[in-house]
Amino acid sequence: MGASSNVVRETQMWEYMRLKLPSFVGREIMELEDFWEEVWKRVHGIRCADNMKIEMAGFTMSVGAAEKRKRMHDFERLRQDNMYVQEYTREFVQLIRYASKVVVDEFEKCSRYIEGLDEYYAALNTVLHNGFPSMMDLAMTLERHRLGRIAEVGSRKKNKSEGPDGEQ
Repeated sequence: MGASSNVVRETQMWEYMRLKLPSFVGREIMELEDFWEEVWKRVHGIRCADNMKIEMAGFTMSVGAAEKRKRMHDFERLRQDNMYVQEYTREFVQLIRYASKVVVDEFEKCSRYIEGLDEYYAALNTVLHNGFPSMMDLAMTLERHRLGRIAEVGSRKKNKSEGPDGEQ
């Protein structure tokens, strides 16, 4: 699965999480049928394959309330720290599913994403209006540039410490 299909899938999942579906807490078969009917009606409006809709509905049933709270807490504390931007982004996208009541729109999603990044990426605040995929791509581009410059500086220092014949 390519990066763009992951973004599409995550966008669909984000759209699904914004539906704020009820959790299944019943034990009776009729309650389960009512739950599935309600989920299916709401999910039907999302443009995606039926198997994705089934996966989304299954997700609603499989994650208990305590686990949702834990993951919401993990989302609130998420910081880039020692992760690469791509790792941070992957973690952010996985955890934001549990923050649909806090992160209610694209602007808030982008703001939260920037808050968790290292200070180096603070300039991303200027592109908040471009949306999450654009900001995510820009953050990864900035990181590649930053890592390239670090490698370049390290290479120059190494060359300066060597003599004209490559000896120290």
